[in-house]
Amino acid sequence: AQEVLRLGLSVVLDFGLWARIERDELRSVARSLGVGVELHYLGASTDELWRRIEARNSEPPWNSEPISRAHLDEWAASFEAPEAAELALFDTPEETADR
Repeated sequence: AQEVLRLGLSVVLDFGLWARIERDELRSVARSLGVGVELHYLGASTDELWRRIEARNSEPPWNSEPISRAHLDEWAASFEAPEAAELALFDTPEETADR
């Protein structure tokens, strides 16, 4: 991703980043390269996530085992949703376009 950024191209990181420290580290690396950094967070309640998972679990084939409610609850407890103060550290799409 860093090599692509150095070429002046955009990069989308579409994976976990469940903890703020992970997001802070990647934002810092991107800033050191002089590029804009956006964070697009789409929040959903655990109940909404479970509704979506149940729909997924009911329609095989899957590429893995069905997800249980216990797994979801465990994962949800370890996720650190970004708060307003953290979101303010990222660029808006308009700011990124101006770079």
